[in-house]
Amino acid sequence: MTEALYLANLVDEVLVIHRRDKLRATKVLQDRAFAKPNIRFVWDSIVKEIKGSDKVEKVVVENKKAGERTELEVDGIFIAIGVVPNSEIFKGKVHMDSQGYIVTDENMETNVKGVYAVGDVRSKKLRQVVTAVAEGAIAASHAAETYFS
Repeated sequence: MTEALYLANLVDEVLVIHRRDKLRATKVLQDRAFAKPNIRFVWDSIVKEIKGSDKVEKVVVENKKAGERTELEVDGIFIAIGVVPNSEIFKGKVHMDSQGYIVTDENMETNVKGVYAVGDVRSKKLRQVVTAVAEGAIAASHAAETYFS
């Protein structure tokens, strides 16, 4: 919902295509999104196809309950697929926050020396490709300086 609310300030309309019939976002974010007149929800649906010649023009959406497909005209797509970290394999091995994100220091190193975490699995505020790439560079640089020089 954070992304939808942000985008709603930049564009005429935001379509949130959601695979369930309700949101898991915090109530505050849900209330804000439902109050925005330019955010529209497409419930119980998944994107099956993205269409366009030189740019995105349409998406084909399938309603999971009815099995019906609908083509929607859009100008762009922003994909946000939940916020559950894929960190189960590290449970009990490195420190994690209450939501299962891995806690690191400013060098991306966990409480286990030589073990780093970057990207969406790391406990942080902003989850974007650009931050994950930067974190990877920081971790690689620190590891090289600390363990390989």
